[in-house]
Amino acid sequence: KGWKKELNKISWNNGTPKYDIRDWSPDYEKMGKGITLTDEEVNTLLEIKWILPIISEIEAVAEKFVQSIIDGDKSGIKECLPKEVQSVMDQEIAQLDTALEQMKTFKNMGVEFEKVKAGSKRKVTGDELDDIKSKYSMLDISDVYEVDVPLTVSFMGESQSSTFVCTTAKINGSWYIIDFSE
Repeated sequence: KGWKKELNKISWNNGTPKYDIRDWSPDYEKMGKGITLTDEEVNTLLEIKWILPIISEIEAVAEKFVQSIIDGDKSGIKECLPKEVQSVMDQEIAQLDTALEQMKTFKNMGVEFEKVKAGSKRKVTGDELDDIKSKYSMLDISDVYEVDVPLTVSFMGESQSSTFVCTTAKINGSWYIIDFSE
């Protein structure tokens, strides 16, 4: 009793100092099993901890966008678009009317759509990122990811799969869809 877990940076056997996480007795005479991590390993863990919430936000906007298309929800689609381009994209959204009506007809006929769940993600970098920033110069884009959103449709025992590719961009601290393709 009285043992406590501690994080220390120590050097074992005169080696390079490492982060050490383990339980210690109150008098520090005994130690429990622990783990040691190099600076690089700690930085990797911190990077993972930092990126996981971002990935979750990216997935959420891509999933909502595709689900809104399936549900025929134009307002849901617009919520996923940056306000700065909504008026420009009104024409594209209006063109979706036919597709959105088809989705409703399919559902009424018994066509089933599997739950929308984001798949693989790819950070857009380099020239590709520069091209996107140039194309959407009216937006303050800081990061861009492409997200694959697989979609499986079933009807009368037959299934067909396709993938939406949603280009998501971080604009003024929030994630939005700036482009998509099927």
